[in-house]
Amino acid sequence: MLAAGESAEVMFTASGDFFTKLGEYEITVTATSQGDSTKSAEIMTITTIESVPWDLNADGIINILDLVAVANQFGESGDNLSGDVNMDGIVNILDLVAVANYFGKTQAEIVQANQ
Repeated sequence: MLAAGESAEVMFTASGDFFTKLGEYEITVTATSQGDSTKSAEIMTITTIESVPWDLNADGIINILDLVAVANQFGESGDNLSGDVNMDGIVNILDLVAVANYFGKTQAEIVQANQ
């Protein structure tokens, strides 16, 4: 527990089907004091998703280059791995299948299909 005036960095991770469409997202976090529920603070930010996660090289089309990018990190685990398209912390067959599922499609086609 932090004392008054102290601060700590906190990281939140959203996994699953969040942020799969291009566009702006508003993210709001509310923190409430553990010792006094009448004390809370709210933080709001807007983030923009500019490319779909399956287009690893952001060239606008999901193709062999994206599959190779996942394959090059296959078996690795940790944070900030570009090949971890489902954001579960490990690059594995699920990531390869996710990219392969959109193989040959453009970002525009994917966005249009998800609207």
